[in-house]
Amino acid sequence: MNKLRLVSLLIVSMSASTVLAEYNLASSRRINWYPAGMDVVGGIPTVFAVTQAIAGLTYDGSVNGTAIINAAIAAASSNTLLPIGAGTVLVSGDISMKNGVTLRGAKKSVAPWLPTNDASATTLVMGGKVFFRGGDRATAWYPGIQSGTSITAGYTQGSTSLTVSSASGYATNDIIAVYQNEDTAWIDDNNETWLGEDSGSDPHVWCQYTKITGISGTTIVIDPPLYQVTPSPTGQSIRKQTFTVAGAGLENLRLQGNGGNVKMIWMQFTKHCWVKGVETYNVGAVSSGSPHIWCEFSYGNEFRDGYHHKGAGNDSGANYGIEFYHWNSRHKVENNIIRECRHSIVFEGGGSGCVVLYNYTDDNWESVQGSPTVRDNSILSEDMTVNHGSHPYMNLVEGNSVTCIWSDYTHGSASHNTVMRNSVRGYRSTMPLSSPWLYIMVEVETRNRYENFIGNILGNPNMTSGTVVDNNSGGSNPRMYRFGVSSSGGSYTDSQSYSTAILQGNY
Repeated sequence: MNKLRLVSLLIVSMSASTVLAEYNLASSRRINWYPAGMDVVGGIPTVFAVTQAIAGLTYDGSVNGTAIINAAIAAASSNTLLPIGAGTVLVSGDISMKNGVTLRGAKKSVAPWLPTNDASATTLVMGGKVFFRGGDRATAWYPGIQSGTSITAGYTQGSTSLTVSSASGYATNDIIAVYQNEDTAWIDDNNETWLGEDSGSDPHVWCQYTKITGISGTTIVIDPPLYQVTPSPTGQSIRKQTFTVAGAGLENLRLQGNGGNVKMIWMQFTKHCWVKGVETYNVGAVSSGSPHIWCEFSYGNEFRDGYHHKGAGNDSGANYGIEFYHWNSRHKVENNIIRECRHSIVFEGGGSGCVVLYNYTDDNWESVQGSPTVRDNSILSEDMTVNHGSHPYMNLVEGNSVTCIWSDYTHGSASHNTVMRNSVRGYRSTMPLSSPWLYIMVEVETRNRYENFIGNILGNPNMTSGTVVDNNSGGSNPRMYRFGVSSSGGSYTDSQSYSTAILQGNY
């Protein structure tokens, strides 16, 4: 994973002859993205202290196994693997995950795109969700909601030590949120109070989780260092967060929804948890949030080798793939296939220091408003969504194959994200556009600043005309880049979206 370091990049210049060139991204725009996800603690575990089969399940889908699975999880000690055999298990309610417990199916389906059951796989027919509930805002924060311990010195980019007004209540190995007030030079929360920490007139959308590695007096040492700070920060503070679910995993399962599931997999206040080799299918169409995977207020989780597809509807808020909501840091999303979702991978309400690597996304679509099952073929809907809610920053999107990449202004701003070496195809494989009135490979809307696009391939050979850079909302389709508009159909409002961006070595 040295490729994540982004110290120097070997890229191809877009001329008639192939020339190798080296490009160094400015230090103010990059961090060391490795390690992330479970690599922070040595990777996803493969050896467990206890392996205990879940007794009493039937595998023909005839008997509700919810209580049986939950009882086995509740009785398990930490560092326990609970295998579930091949076949179909009815799960009418929620599965409640526990600290240090892994739930593992028989194997992934050999044909995971088929909604029908595969006898060699473990299929859970879901009436609820798999819930990693590691706490809540009222009980897991010290000092508390809209409260923190002031930082008096050391609040600069790259800092590894912070001086605080008091170190009382903090200890080595604590995970802390480092946050600040809205600085309008870079941050615009669009007056959305549910972003960030989800409270107050200033929801503190600029936040990073980090670990205390040492304390001396009122000076704390942290790792990773501070990713970035704004030009004129105020209210910079720390807050301790506890996680009652850590080191828990979900592996090699097929979760078959009923079209009404809200948050098929929900991670809340979790640390170093993972979802590996899991298929999710047919989530609900609830506009308040019905993604395949929802992760909030969490640190260092990993989502890999999964297949997430199809929902009951595709209106706003429904059928998102993997969604990061509120405060999140240092996650890794790698080697997933996400299809037939409204948006594939979404940062909404924050997220910092995360990496999105080598995923394939396709056939995303929006509903015609009011008809959640009718596809709108007139728009290439935003697919990989770097920003859908203030304020994601210092995240890396590398090596993915996607339909398009957007950083929107629907719920506020973003900055300092790096999009590197991706294939941005500009088409949907099985859901072609009928009338492409909105046909954009990369969209960077108003108040999205200092974004980096390096070594990407944009578009496809069928695009023989159109606009390369639209920086005044006056180009024609297809557009390779569009900058500075207020919304997908809005007016041009921000010249800095383009002037602060880096476009280097793209084709």
